[in-house]
Amino acid sequence: MPEPGLPDLAAFTLSLHLVRTQTMTDQIDQAQEHEQMRRDIALREQALKPKMPYTGQCYNCEAEIKRGCFCDADCRDDYERREKLKVKYANAN
Repeated sequence: MPEPGLPDLAAFTLSLHLVRTQTMTDQIDQAQEHEQMRRDIALREQALKPKMPYTGQCYNCEAEIKRGCFCDADCRDDYERREKLKVKYANAN
């Protein structure tokens, strides 16, 4: 028999489990909402990007290419980095 004023160990363990379960569920829900928000933002940004027509040349280094806009991922990343900087500095003025 538990001492007066002290909770029953089983009840305490159950309540602790429920608190942990609710907290973990809340964290999972928040993580899912955050991930969905990031996806939505990425999709919106992608939709706003102007479409680049095929020119036969890499937009970054002007190498001849058979398809797409860039010869490789490095050129694409360099081009996108420069474009973001252009926008950043244009907005700063």
